[in-house]
Amino acid sequence: MKDKIIASVLAAIIALAPIVSAAVTLGDYPTFLFKNNNLDAYVVVGSGAAPADVVGAVDLAVRLAGESYELVSVSGDTLISGGTSEDVELGSPIAATGFLDATLKKYKLPGLLESSVSFKDDSYDFHEEVIVADSLTSPTSPSVETALTTNDWDMGSNVYLLTNKNSLKYRFVFDENVDFTKATSDEPLEIQFLGKTLTITNVSLSNQQITVRVGEEYTLNVGDSVTVAGKKVTLRNVGSSGTSAVIDVDGVVSTVGTTQKTVNGLKVQVKETFYSETLSERMATLLVGTETTKTYTHGQEFIGEDKNNPNWKWDLNGLTASPQYIGVYNEFVRDSYSKSPVTTGGCYEFPYGYAKVCLDKLTVSDYSEYRFKSDTGVDLSNAGGSTNEKVLTITSESKEGIVLGTTKTNTVYLKYNTTSNNGKLSVYYKDSNNKVQYYADVSNSTIGQLNYKDTKGNDLILAAANQLTSGFQLIVVSNSNLTMSWTLSVSPITVSHLGTNANQKDASELVYGTQQIGTKEKDLRSEYGYVVLVPASNGDRDQVVVHVPADQVKAKVVVYGPSGSATTTEGGNIKKVVPITTPVAKLDTEVDPSTVGKHLVLVGGPAVNRLSAQAMGLSYPTYGSSGQLPFAEGEGYIKVYDGVFKSGQVVVVVAGWEAENTRMATSLLQQYDTFAGQLGSNTAVKVTSLSASGIKPA
Repeated sequence: MKDKIIASVLAAIIALAPIVSAAVTLGDYPTFLFKNNNLDAYVVVGSGAAPADVVGAVDLAVRLAGESYELVSVSGDTLISGGTSEDVELGSPIAATGFLDATLKKYKLPGLLESSVSFKDDSYDFHEEVIVADSLTSPTSPSVETALTTNDWDMGSNVYLLTNKNSLKYRFVFDENVDFTKATSDEPLEIQFLGKTLTITNVSLSNQQITVRVGEEYTLNVGDSVTVAGKKVTLRNVGSSGTSAVIDVDGVVSTVGTTQKTVNGLKVQVKETFYSETLSERMATLLVGTETTKTYTHGQEFIGEDKNNPNWKWDLNGLTASPQYIGVYNEFVRDSYSKSPVTTGGCYEFPYGYAKVCLDKLTVSDYSEYRFKSDTGVDLSNAGGSTNEKVLTITSESKEGIVLGTTKTNTVYLKYNTTSNNGKLSVYYKDSNNKVQYYADVSNSTIGQLNYKDTKGNDLILAAANQLTSGFQLIVVSNSNLTMSWTLSVSPITVSHLGTNANQKDASELVYGTQQIGTKEKDLRSEYGYVVLVPASNGDRDQVVVHVPADQVKAKVVVYGPSGSATTTEGGNIKKVVPITTPVAKLDTEVDPSTVGKHLVLVGGPAVNRLSAQAMGLSYPTYGSSGQLPFAEGEGYIKVYDGVFKSGQVVVVVAGWEAENTRMATSLLQQYDTFAGQLGSNTAVKVTSLSASGIKPA
């Protein structure tokens, strides 16, 4: 029983004891000087301090000021390497004025080549280029499109990169004229074309034809084998002439030379040989495949493409152009939803993946919902109306999502004004106290603006038009207007419903530009980027619902060269430095430590700083010769005091035997992260040098 009583008493004592917080240490510096990540302290220097003290105080103040920040939310981004990108307006060609260059060379796509090639003992300069336009002067394709820019309703709210034939091109361009007709099997023209070696053995300018080697190249020693198209090809011997070799293709042996020969179903051709008296040292470079050379005409399928349905074709018009070029162009057409164009995250790839044109993402992902709905039983009595009105109610998720002149609100009511001239609408709104206020009467004019973050001003204007006793139109004015037709009832004249019939979708009740969309069954994205949510089902409820973006939506289009890549960064919070515009530094004669609402960093010892002397419990001035200082000649000194002047206030004294010792102590705190290990759990340290060994607990 006695043990239980003692235990109970101890428990009661523990329960009543105050909670002691952890002591402030120098290892916590400078976090205790900040409030909500912003500096909440003064750096105080003695009014009679030496210049070195003042300079040290400046160093401290600058470092502390740079630590003030606010957390800013950022979205992820795509970092482009070896490519170029632009934010393209919806409904626009990607190479329209202000967006991507139609022709991209090495300075835009670093992986493209710009060099020279040797041919017939001469050197010819060349460059590669990628073209992303069907016309270099007035491009219309490729283009970034939506359902409402194309009337292709299956696109819904997605954005697509549409392209026509011959809108994507690659060219190997000679900067000086070349006589292509001199190319032969023995002395071919070799170029790096789309990242591959293209060996041209014959050119017919009149027919726009080139003959190229297309077989795979293999270098073999006698006895070596490779498998090509499922057949084993073995080099048996090499002729001493340097132009022939003995080949075994799955048991069929034949001698081949520098012209193409069919052996057991494979085309084989000798490119070069090495002959030695020793059989095992002989070798040959062979071209082997179902074809080793092939002649192509302008407009024919490119190497490796399906003959009947190629994606890429040869562009050989440039053989006689100025400048001369050899190229390829896209044959595929992706100009509608049914033809599977790329959408966000997708790319069109050139042959061999040498370049890509990608629709990376949309520039805005933040939207606010706006709802336009016929409403009954609305109380407008506070602003001169009745308690049971039939009106058009416009609401925004955003607190200040609608602007009427200089007034911001999230709710607007439109009522037919039966006492004014024919056709006027009375505009009411809810104020910040949620009370209804009268704004103005309007007739065929602007009402206000939709106002969500950076979508404001004249981006999306709200206007009324065609106001009659039978109805009126409410218009969201943008690139192409979104027009809603609202019907009025009679006796009395009030807002009744959307379109021709109540609670029933109607094609003409909602029009984008000139296209009726009231019966469409998908969300539809506009040219500006706002989304009209399923017009059909919302029309059945006599409402229009629109998601308005935080800014005009654009599409980030990226063109990658052969070495191009992208790194996606995650969104999150970043620290944004907050400039300090209020005083940071004070003189000791300007601060009453018992009343000031900030923490204090006191620079200078008790001989030069009144507040340092007061914090240390010394009279001012106190010099080192008095024997009362906690530091000695040649030492700097730093100590943190918690509540020495008043509760909740932290004071740091930064002092030294001489001014240069004080300067050294301020330098230590300026580099506090470097010496965090030495500051640690100490409340005071002595400093003899700016090194780990020069900092000791005091």
